[in-house]
Amino acid sequence: MEGAKDRIIELYAIVVFFLLKDVYNMDETRLFWKAILDTTLATKALLGTKKQKVRVSLANCSNADGLDKLPL
Repeated sequence: MEGAKDRIIELYAIVVFFLLKDVYNMDETRLFWKAILDTTLATKALLGTKKQKVRVSLANCSNADGLDKLPL
């Protein structure tokens, strides 16, 4: 955590010179749309099933002031 705090301070020192509309953030997430649940409502594990690995990757991106949100 100490290293992360130092990096945040370094990034803030760089970003402070830019306008919020010029600072973008992008993050990636995955959607496993064919995956089945691990447990049922009775919280009993489902045995003998393989997890589907079919997925869709999504990238979320917007600028710091939130006015420019790019499509997924």
